[in-house]
Amino acid sequence: MRGAAAAIGLITAALVLLGLALDMPAALGGGFFSDCATYYALATSLAHDLDLEYDRNDLERIYADFSSGPAGAFLQRNPQTRRLYYGKAYIYPAVLAPAVLLLGHRGPLVVHALIFGAVLLGMTLMWERRWGAGRALAAALGFVLPSVAAVYYFWLAPEFFNFALIFAAFFLWLYKEVNPKQEDENPPRWRSLLLAPWTDVAAAALLGAAAYSKLSNGVMILPLALFLLTKKRWLRFLAVCAVFAVAVTLLFGIQLWATGNWNYQGGERKSFHAQYPFANGRSFDDASTTALETNVGSYKPPFEPVDIAHNIVYFFIGRFGGIVPYYFPAALAL
Repeated sequence: MRGAAAAIGLITAALVLLGLALDMPAALGGGFFSDCATYYALATSLAHDLDLEYDRNDLERIYADFSSGPAGAFLQRNPQTRRLYYGKAYIYPAVLAPAVLLLGHRGPLVVHALIFGAVLLGMTLMWERRWGAGRALAAALGFVLPSVAAVYYFWLAPEFFNFALIFAAFFLWLYKEVNPKQEDENPPRWRSLLLAPWTDVAAAALLGAAAYSKLSNGVMILPLALFLLTKKRWLRFLAVCAVFAVAVTLLFGIQLWATGNWNYQGGERKSFHAQYPFANGRSFDDASTTALETNVGSYKPPFEPVDIAHNIVYFFIGRFGGIVPYYFPAALAL
């Protein structure tokens, strides 16, 4: 295992150096894509101001690195205070914030490098007792690199972070099931910790964090809960459900306390392009003619049979998120 651990350390170090060397604003042409502006701006706000509020200082910091400003940023207005807050989950930016404070726009990829190294280590530990450390590391690289995770690694968005959160939760849950303690074994302390029942509760907390980050991730608690039910581990089942609920409630509670709105995707929320509040005297109302407004209950999903059929096809082979091009290991598992 020492050789595999050294290899993981070298891979992680190389990725850290890549993150430090890469000029992200230049690579992106001075702008952002997708939702990256919101998450990066929120990370800078947490790093420098310790809040989720958007203000002129945030705008100036973004312009200092990205010439196009926070293009695509989602902002949300508190109806009572009229203050503006970022309209995205804060947990991923909170993880980035220390690195952003120290390293600026190079911080996110350094954090991603450390996350990638931790995932490789976890996958190698999961399989090394059965396959040996070398083959386990090769399998880990073969699982991650052909998947969409290798693409999301370079996004300033939470997809790679969410992947790591869910992996960590499943690792904590399944390690002791895949690698149970053998008779007369005297395991090292790190292995004893991973064999203990507390890992199920820790997994539930991580899945709660993933559910806050993206609500659809909440379904990932079901395999763990159902497994405990089938094994008739009643107390642990109750503890897992309670910890998951507390984690989700706590994180949304912090959102409510910090912004006045528990739902970061609802309320009076707009996306801004090219023109931004506090730039040239503009406000939330007139900053951008292309602003998109999101209100709770305003979206009605399509239920026409032809739409459902198209969505099923796109689910498997869609070029922006199909399971075959982006999650090929999952396609093989099906």
